[in-house]
Amino acid sequence: MPNTRIMNGNLANEPIDYKVTETERFITRTYVYPTGTAFTEKTSKATLIGWPLFHMTLGKCPETGRRKVAKGWVAVGRFALGGIAVGQVAMGLVAVAQLGFGVLFLLAQGGLSGYGAVAQASVAGDFAYGQVAVARREAVGQIAVAEYAMGQIGIGRHVLDMKRRDPEAGRHFAPILDFFTGQASPPEAPEGVRTE
Repeated sequence: MPNTRIMNGNLANEPIDYKVTETERFITRTYVYPTGTAFTEKTSKATLIGWPLFHMTLGKCPETGRRKVAKGWVAVGRFALGGIAVGQVAMGLVAVAQLGFGVLFLLAQGGLSGYGAVAQASVAGDFAYGQVAVARREAVGQIAVAEYAMGQIGIGRHVLDMKRRDPEAGRHFAPILDFFTGQASPPEAPEGVRTE
């Protein structure tokens, strides 16, 4: 019968034979499972306030059989936590992820940001751009919710959408419209669309 601990990746009671490579700036630990899959962890020697400047994890850790969270000022892994965090699930000052939480900025499929976000679905403290964008001040998306909202469906105080062409929203979004369409002001509202 095969050793199930080796098959599921948990080798907590086994000696772990890592291949360790050390350079001037990094330490890399690699373990290759009998199945051919591998775990790799790369950590910078330099640290700031106890965190490595760079930390990357790939694969399942042999000690636990689980994904290890990458933690560093630049963190890269399936799960990442850091200053700049990149992963499927990431949390940081700046997060790039499928599901992210960014204190300052977020680039993701979905998530939350304290300040700004570009995502398919996002909620941000100041500005958000995406398919569904919700923010306090400015949102641009198919569905946009903010004080200044521009999209197919806009909800807010000043809106540019399929039904409304608020002049204040037109002034606010003029730089974006000019950049993307070459028009310094929003197009004229079609007949039947109200302006405020």
